[in-house]
Amino acid sequence: MKLSDYNLQITLYSFNVNLLTTLSFEAKVTKNSLAKAGPAHPLSGSAIQTYAQTWAESFNTAYVTQPSDCTNFASQCLYAGGLDMEHNNASDKTANGYVDTTSRWFYFNNSSTKKYSASTSWVRVVDLYTYLSPDYAVFETSDGATMSRYLNKGFLLQGKPIVGSYGHSVIVTKNSSGDLLYCGHSSPRLDEPISTFYDGFSKFRVVQT
Repeated sequence: MKLSDYNLQITLYSFNVNLLTTLSFEAKVTKNSLAKAGPAHPLSGSAIQTYAQTWAESFNTAYVTQPSDCTNFASQCLYAGGLDMEHNNASDKTANGYVDTTSRWFYFNNSSTKKYSASTSWVRVVDLYTYLSPDYAVFETSDGATMSRYLNKGFLLQGKPIVGSYGHSVIVTKNSSGDLLYCGHSSPRLDEPISTFYDGFSKFRVVQT
């Protein structure tokens, strides 16, 4: 083989390797960009907000009211916005009260002693976040002004006191002027200014549904 032919083969091999590497990188970038463009199952912010505003100061009798009702209420809002229940039909529908799980998300009225079956991801602050966070963008900060840049109507917002874990869930809403507000239980809040939520906690996190 002539030296010139050998050099040509080396050059072609290097070109092909570089081309494949470039194409692979471009495909990876495209995939990552698509993944970050939005959640795989985006919810309706308008539908979530409408439900939150409708039931912020009262209780939907289709659900059992919880002693600490904030996350139960937030889950109802997310369900109204299109988040599908995930459950095991054989047992979850007929269970007596809470089912301790963060891998499923559901609520059913039934004939058990408790009269309902609900996953802890439906009614507990931390469990709901654990269930949602793998599928939706999240953000956490201790600065309210920074947090506001990541909020939109229908998003799930949670607050953490100085001591302890996250303990409160609310739904972000907006008025016609674009002001950020929120609705929630356990103490009824209907389109409360978002600043009052920031005042009550030392840290905040959002799930961008």
